[in-house]
Amino acid sequence: MNLKTGLLLAALTALFAGVGFVVGGQSVMLIAFLVALAMNALSNWNSDKIVLRVQGAHEIDEQSAPETMPLCANSRRGRTCRCQKSTSCKIRSPTLSQPVEVPIVQ
Repeated sequence: MNLKTGLLLAALTALFAGVGFVVGGQSVMLIAFLVALAMNALSNWNSDKIVLRVQGAHEIDEQSAPETMPLCANSRRGRTCRCQKSTSCKIRSPTLSQPVEVPIVQ
């Protein structure tokens, strides 16, 4: 988790606990703090699943989407590449200074 995300979660947790204190005193503040802490933990560990479910993502295979298989084969190796029926493609990687020609795995 980066610093900005951590600060945002801490601020929202403090706000949640503060509202709990205003509404019902110290005991409600403690309950609100624990609820906020649980929500932050669940959203942190399940954020990838939440986004995929909201976007309606589903698993694909060669029969359902054959045009994406070369892209998927290269992305499994940590590369991004958009290829259209060729034997190789140029990829850009954040760790490389220049694009590299890579053979497509069929």
